[in-house]
Amino acid sequence: MNVISINSEEYNSNFHTIFWYLPVNISDSQKMELYKEFLLINGHNEHEEIAGAFQSFFNDNKENIPILLQAIKQVPAYLSEINPYPYIRKIIYAIGAQPEPYNIEALERLALSEDKEIKELALHQIDKRVELGRWEFEKNRQNGK
Repeated sequence: MNVISINSEEYNSNFHTIFWYLPVNISDSQKMELYKEFLLINGHNEHEEIAGAFQSFFNDNKENIPILLQAIKQVPAYLSEINPYPYIRKIIYAIGAQPEPYNIEALERLALSEDKEIKELALHQIDKRVELGRWEFEKNRQNGK
């Protein structure tokens, strides 16, 4: 039996294959639970795509918010070595897309951050939510996603 190291390129390739080609008979709620788990695990390069899924598809459950907040604290090394803020911005947008008022409460906590960039991203997202509401959720619902 060939054991694959979690940090090897072979693992990343296998992870990518499994992650994107999950059996079609898995329910959306089961898929969301897998995404929650994978968002906080290192050893793959799909974190940004997972964050985007929480903004676009898995945005109707307040229980996603603690996982998303934890993801800001646990930026994977491959993202933090270059510039972690595009990834953090995706996470903050995903938080904004979650149910109200829980999304606003989480964003207000992030706005208290000592990290100036996180604070600005959270404040921007609060302004958008106040002005537009949860437009991603409604847009996706109208498009049948």
